[in-house]
Amino acid sequence: MTDAAEAKIRQAHAEIRRANSEVDRLSSIIADLKTKLAVEVMHAVGLLAQVRAVKVLLVKVAPSNPLFARTGKAYFAGSQTEFGASYDEAFDAKGGEFGIPDPARFRKAAK
Repeated sequence: MTDAAEAKIRQAHAEIRRANSEVDRLSSIIADLKTKLAVEVMHAVGLLAQVRAVKVLLVKVAPSNPLFARTGKAYFAGSQTEFGASYDEAFDAKGGEFGIPDPARFRKAAK
């Protein structure tokens, strides 16, 4: 093997090592982001449980509260209330802040 060929092989090996190092770095970032996303999902589920509990109590205490007024729209499983509409509005607004086009496509929409 010529010196030039050996040099090219060494250069290719160095490039492979750099690429592998970058893959390792990105893999670590992805693993960290997956964990952070899981924590956010767990947080959202916990908050949802709290909201459901408060909603059950509020319906018992103040069934005529404007939050429970029907919007005229419906989900597959039932009518939308102002309570549900407030979620949709907040979800869509935050999606817009993130620059997500048509964020409503990522949630169940009342029709």
